[in-house]
Amino acid sequence: MVKFRLLMAVILNLTVNTAIILRTAYFLRQLLKLIETPGSSYESQVVYVMMITFCSVIRTTTFSGTFSLGSLAGIQVRAGVLSLVFKRIMYQRMHYTTVGNLVNLCANDGQRLYEALLHAAFAVSAIPVIGASIYAVHLLGPWGIFGFVVFFAFIPFQTFLSRLVFAFRQVTIPITEERVKLMSEIITAVKLVKMYAWETSFAKKIYGKGLKIKIRINGI
Repeated sequence: MVKFRLLMAVILNLTVNTAIILRTAYFLRQLLKLIETPGSSYESQVVYVMMITFCSVIRTTTFSGTFSLGSLAGIQVRAGVLSLVFKRIMYQRMHYTTVGNLVNLCANDGQRLYEALLHAAFAVSAIPVIGASIYAVHLLGPWGIFGFVVFFAFIPFQTFLSRLVFAFRQVTIPITEERVKLMSEIITAVKLVKMYAWETSFAKKIYGKGLKIKIRINGI
């Protein structure tokens, strides 16, 4: 089911991009030509307006469908991963795994799998973009190339931002594991903590983990 949903999401995404290109690059251009031409057929103008409207409707419906199918595939994969983790915990002894590791696996890594499948269908958007760039060069000449050079110039910047986010994740995950482990210990022995009035001491330790995250992020 995951493969089928991803395939359908890819098809819908290609439909979205095709509808956008046809609406903006062809139908709207032909409509403007007819409007500027004296004595042009009114019926032809109505036809182009209807085609523009049809492309807009197709874009809206298929775009939401792409996200829906990607979201369903992501939920299914994340649920499968969490089920495997649960079975591993139940039927095998995992002495080398801490509570923090499990929480990060179920929360952070599971969410990343979900987001990857949610946006996986948009990877094929490069195909319509290449077609649109060729058409723009055909219409505008060298200026069309300049426009798409500016468009593609933002890709390295986006790559840099994604690497920066990944670096922040790598910094925060170990400290988050320590905080989760400490919190689980506090919850397990909460009666002992209350009896000896260790609340302030443990609160400082937990707050110190947050300061470590800030210091390490500022050092990147």
